[in-house]
Amino acid sequence: MEKFDIIVQPLFRDTDNDICQKSHLYYLPCMIRKSLPFDYIKKMFIKENVKVTITPWLVFEFKFLPLAYFNHILFYYLRNYTVCKVETLHPAVYMGKAVFYVDRENLSNFIICFSRNAISLQIWNWSDVDEDMYKKMLNELCDQIENITGTLGQNLSYHIKAKCSTGDFYKSVGRKSFTEMKKH
Repeated sequence: MEKFDIIVQPLFRDTDNDICQKSHLYYLPCMIRKSLPFDYIKKMFIKENVKVTITPWLVFEFKFLPLAYFNHILFYYLRNYTVCKVETLHPAVYMGKAVFYVDRENLSNFIICFSRNAISLQIWNWSDVDEDMYKKMLNELCDQIENITGTLGQNLSYHIKAKCSTGDFYKSVGRKSFTEMKKH
């Protein structure tokens, strides 16, 4: 079932010795029931008066995006990145959203969110966001979408867009394509 992305064992960081290891628990996408608003999740990780760099939203906008595609992408991140824990207790995996560490130093987190026909990603960094990190995340998500498309044999067209870091990821208003941004 792991091979077909039906179940996955996420990676967690042991807070005592800072070693990443697979969880003893399995995740099924249909069993993730806990849902929290984005603003609430953001406040759990970004405390007030703390200097943090928040990137613009990186948005993959599809004409049609089945939930199963997002689940495949979510499973990719659960397998390859360490899931953040809220106050070292609860994994930050919610219905349509999850928060992961970008690096081992815990200086960067990213959130991936599913909304109507879109996948959005934002990096939260407690130092400066490196442009290479942003490009890596963009290329990795593009590669994963292409892999899923090839595996499932369906061609889903999408456009890569950006949105202001303070904007709502789920609203299509305000999303700009790279060609639109170059014009200004």
